[in-house]
Formats: sequence, structure tokens, C-alpha cells
Amino acid sequence: MSKIQQLTTKFEALSMKKDESISSYNNKIKDIANEFFSLGEPMTEDKLVRKVLRTLPLKFESKVTTIEEAQNLTKMKLDELMGSLITYEINIDGRIESKKQNIALKSQIKDSEEVSGENITLMVRKFNRVFGKLNKRGYEGKGLNSEGR
Repeated sequence: MSKIQQLTTKFEALSMKKDESISSYNNKIKDIANEFFSLGEPMTEDKLVRKVLRTLPLKFESKVTTIEEAQNLTKMKLDELMGSLITYEINIDGRIESKKQNIALKSQIKDSEEVSGENITLMVRKFNRVFGKLNKRGYEGKGLNSEGR
């Protein structure tokens, strides 16, 4: 098998992993494109752009659709596409991190509410004990039920 055939197979099999960054994937694409170029078989920008758009994970699906509908892919440069995808990746990663922080905060609030509920229950029990002891001793306070209203 010739070097070009091996490289073609490698290029066709290449796909971005779910946990991979756009920058890392961009480097892989450019490395393969440079290898083709060094063998005298340069790849067109159009072919590289279409390859990237076809092989992105699902989290980029809406961005891919937007780019395909709004851009002339035959004129789009790989660097332009990657810049757009990196910006999108930063935005969605920020939203994901924000959601994680909100979930953690909600969990902390829930835990705090549970502790507060437990504290109130404990206070009521202590109050009832003290009040019960006072009643056993025959203490009559001037509360709501006394005649001295």
C-alpha cells in the first residue's frame, strides 16, 4: 500500500472524539493535510472544511447546521471555520460549567434547608421538654390561656 493510500485511509477514518478540543482536532487535520502536501498531493480547503463539518460530535450539530446554511462552503477557509468552532466551543463549555455550578449551589441550598429543618425540629423538642418540666412543677405563666389577658 502506498503512502498516499495509507494517508487517505487515515484521513477518511479521522473523526473528532467527544472529549477532544477543537484545537486538538484542528492540529490532526492540519498534520494530515501537510503530509499530503509533502507528498505532492495538496488537499483543497473545501475538502478539509467538509471533512471537519462531517466528523464533529453531536454537541456541535446546531453550529454545523448554521454554518452549512449561512456560508458558501466552497469559499470557506479551514482557519475561518476553526475560529468559529473554537468560539462556539468556549461558549458551550462555559454554559456547561455554569449549569454544573448551579446544580452544586442548589444541592448546597437543599442540604442547608435540611439542616435548618433538623435544627427547628431539635429546638421544638427542647422547648417542649422545658415547657413540660415547667408544667410538672405547677408553673402558671401569664400566657395566652391564662386569665390575666
